[in-house]
Amino acid sequence: MSVFRFPDAVHAVESWLDGPASSFATKLKRSSTSKTLEWELELHEQGYPVERARLRIGALFPAVPCELYVAAELCLQLPHVEEDGRVCLDEECQPVDFEQPVAAVIRAISRFKTELLQRSSNVEWREKELHSERLSYWNRFCDQRQKSPRGRPRPRTTLVSMAEVDGWAEGEIAAFIPKGSRDRRIQTQVVTLGSADPVELANQHGFSSGTLVKGSAVFVRVPEEFRWSPLTWPQSFLALEQLVRAVTASQHSIAEWLSDKGWVADSEDTPKRSKGEKIAVGTRPLLVVLCHGNELYGYQIAPSVVSLVTLPHAAPIKLMRVDPTWSLTRDYSTSTFNKRQGKRVLVLGTGSLGSSVIDVLARAGIGTIDIVDSQVFGPENVSRHLLGISSILKGKAVAMAARIKKEIPGVEVRGYPGDARAWCAENCTPNKYDLVIDVTAESSVRIFLAHVRTALLGDIPVIHAWVEPHCAATHVVATETSEPWPPSDPAVARVNVADYSAAQMRINLPACSEGFHPYGSADILQAAGFSAERILDVLDNGLAKSTVWSLVRSQAFFDSLGVPITTKAIVPSQGGPRGGVMLTRLLTDVLQDV
Repeated sequence: MSVFRFPDAVHAVESWLDGPASSFATKLKRSSTSKTLEWELELHEQGYPVERARLRIGALFPAVPCELYVAAELCLQLPHVEEDGRVCLDEECQPVDFEQPVAAVIRAISRFKTELLQRSSNVEWREKELHSERLSYWNRFCDQRQKSPRGRPRPRTTLVSMAEVDGWAEGEIAAFIPKGSRDRRIQTQVVTLGSADPVELANQHGFSSGTLVKGSAVFVRVPEEFRWSPLTWPQSFLALEQLVRAVTASQHSIAEWLSDKGWVADSEDTPKRSKGEKIAVGTRPLLVVLCHGNELYGYQIAPSVVSLVTLPHAAPIKLMRVDPTWSLTRDYSTSTFNKRQGKRVLVLGTGSLGSSVIDVLARAGIGTIDIVDSQVFGPENVSRHLLGISSILKGKAVAMAARIKKEIPGVEVRGYPGDARAWCAENCTPNKYDLVIDVTAESSVRIFLAHVRTALLGDIPVIHAWVEPHCAATHVVATETSEPWPPSDPAVARVNVADYSAAQMRINLPACSEGFHPYGSADILQAAGFSAERILDVLDNGLAKSTVWSLVRSQAFFDSLGVPITTKAIVPSQGGPRGGVMLTRLLTDVLQDV
């Protein structure tokens, strides 16, 4: 049986390469277990930087295009060449390739020659291309150094939480070495800039496993116009020192920084630092971070293996940013994110709707979130709550806060067990928060907030969000103080889109007032996304008029429930059971609408 999924296409290419193209293509021997065919291509055209390449046809060709390889050592010398020599042509399968597979191969070879080999004779073009994909090439460079027989043990993972760096700034390192490690190699090191504590950050996000060793870091801004490529980046401590001096106009020096940290040997035989030649480095982790745009490039500093009085070794390492700005925005639209970081939100209720809304707010960058809920998480909640089986018997508010604190950076989140009304009465003061969100779906909470709103919350918006039975509709009611939610609580009479009184929509359980409305996780996630979008809009842009936003299912959905339900005219008559509409109405209009 052929190993190839499309044998006719492969046979056509094989016949062409072994026939008309045999003047420059020679088939390579194939092992019995190989799922590929390979040919060596002769490339003697004038000016090409390589004379030979390999063409590989895989088992899924032409669904997966053919691949071209050059010598692996050309990685970091020619653009678009990966560690194993594969040439990244960004070639995609086209519909015509199944009918004309030979043309697909010819197209790939032609692109290889014209877009890589011909252009690579121009040094300026090569450097520009390498610079444009500098981070991926840097990571390959670090991997090569790590695999080198002469490579030194360096941290397996380096996580950096940074702030804005203008020219030169110092940071701290919390490094963790696995217990019992023979080579004392760092498993994970967490690096922070400014006042942030790397130990606290490591503990918060679960990185603090092993023996703690503290160290120091320095961040240096490299001008964005500086071309960062294998042709320019430092490959020794001396080159690193020269670069830092150059980009800081000789105001800063890595050698002097080491000395200030007490990392110069005390031996009288050690040459003086003023000569800039020889420095002995201690055993604490030291990292130099070069900041280029929003990318980070690291050099781990270690003593020379030759002598403690020779130049230190600067080992290139990969860095991963874990600060909120990168983790939550990728440095995009940071002005909105920075404003959100200053927002303070109180969320009452963390049930199926509330848990997802809270998660979205945290990932959107809201800086402070307080959560209040009196319930304990049970196994029956797993089907549609963000918490899972490991949170059984834990308070929902506390467990949700712990989950967010561990998984999402840049948010101060606190969970409080307790009744929403009692907690607000004891802890709320006017304008303590920028927004209060009620997702309890309890009439008693809406009524309470309507009576005490000004006294306890001040002049801030209040949002009530809830879903109707079976998630037939989702409502987000945002009110300002001049048009508040009425103490009469007209949620059922005026906002809900259906009368469920004639139908038994609730599944009752054999316990006091226990029961639930059946719906799935997809239903509540849709409701949560709809709600969170409106909540974020209020936080970002304020609230001019009290507004009701509704996501309403079609009449076909209500009919599919198989129970008598009287719907209002607002329910769309068109569309299938999964259809519906989004509505925006002023609260004053909703309350007047019979």
